[in-house]
Amino acid sequence: MLLKKAMSEVPTLSLPDFNKPFVLEIDASSNGVGVVLMQEGRAFISQVLTPSHLGLSVYDKELLVVLIAVDKWRHYLEGGGGVIFY
Repeated sequence: MLLKKAMSEVPTLSLPDFNKPFVLEIDASSNGVGVVLMQEGRAFISQVLTPSHLGLSVYDKELLVVLIAVDKWRHYLEGGGGVIFY
């Protein structure tokens, strides 16, 4: 029933609260990387790296995705309550 309800409701868009911290969750593996900017369990933006970066080590991928995320979302992160990396 939950899936049916979720699929039939209109998504709610909301702006982040810049007085609260953001959570930047990153993930890297041999096949790709991903990053999500979240606040209180709500994901605001996500991005996946291109296949041209697949030859990098996992550590290099994680560093690269952090740099890209901070560059892309700097306006959210500088004025907010801080960033927590996972």
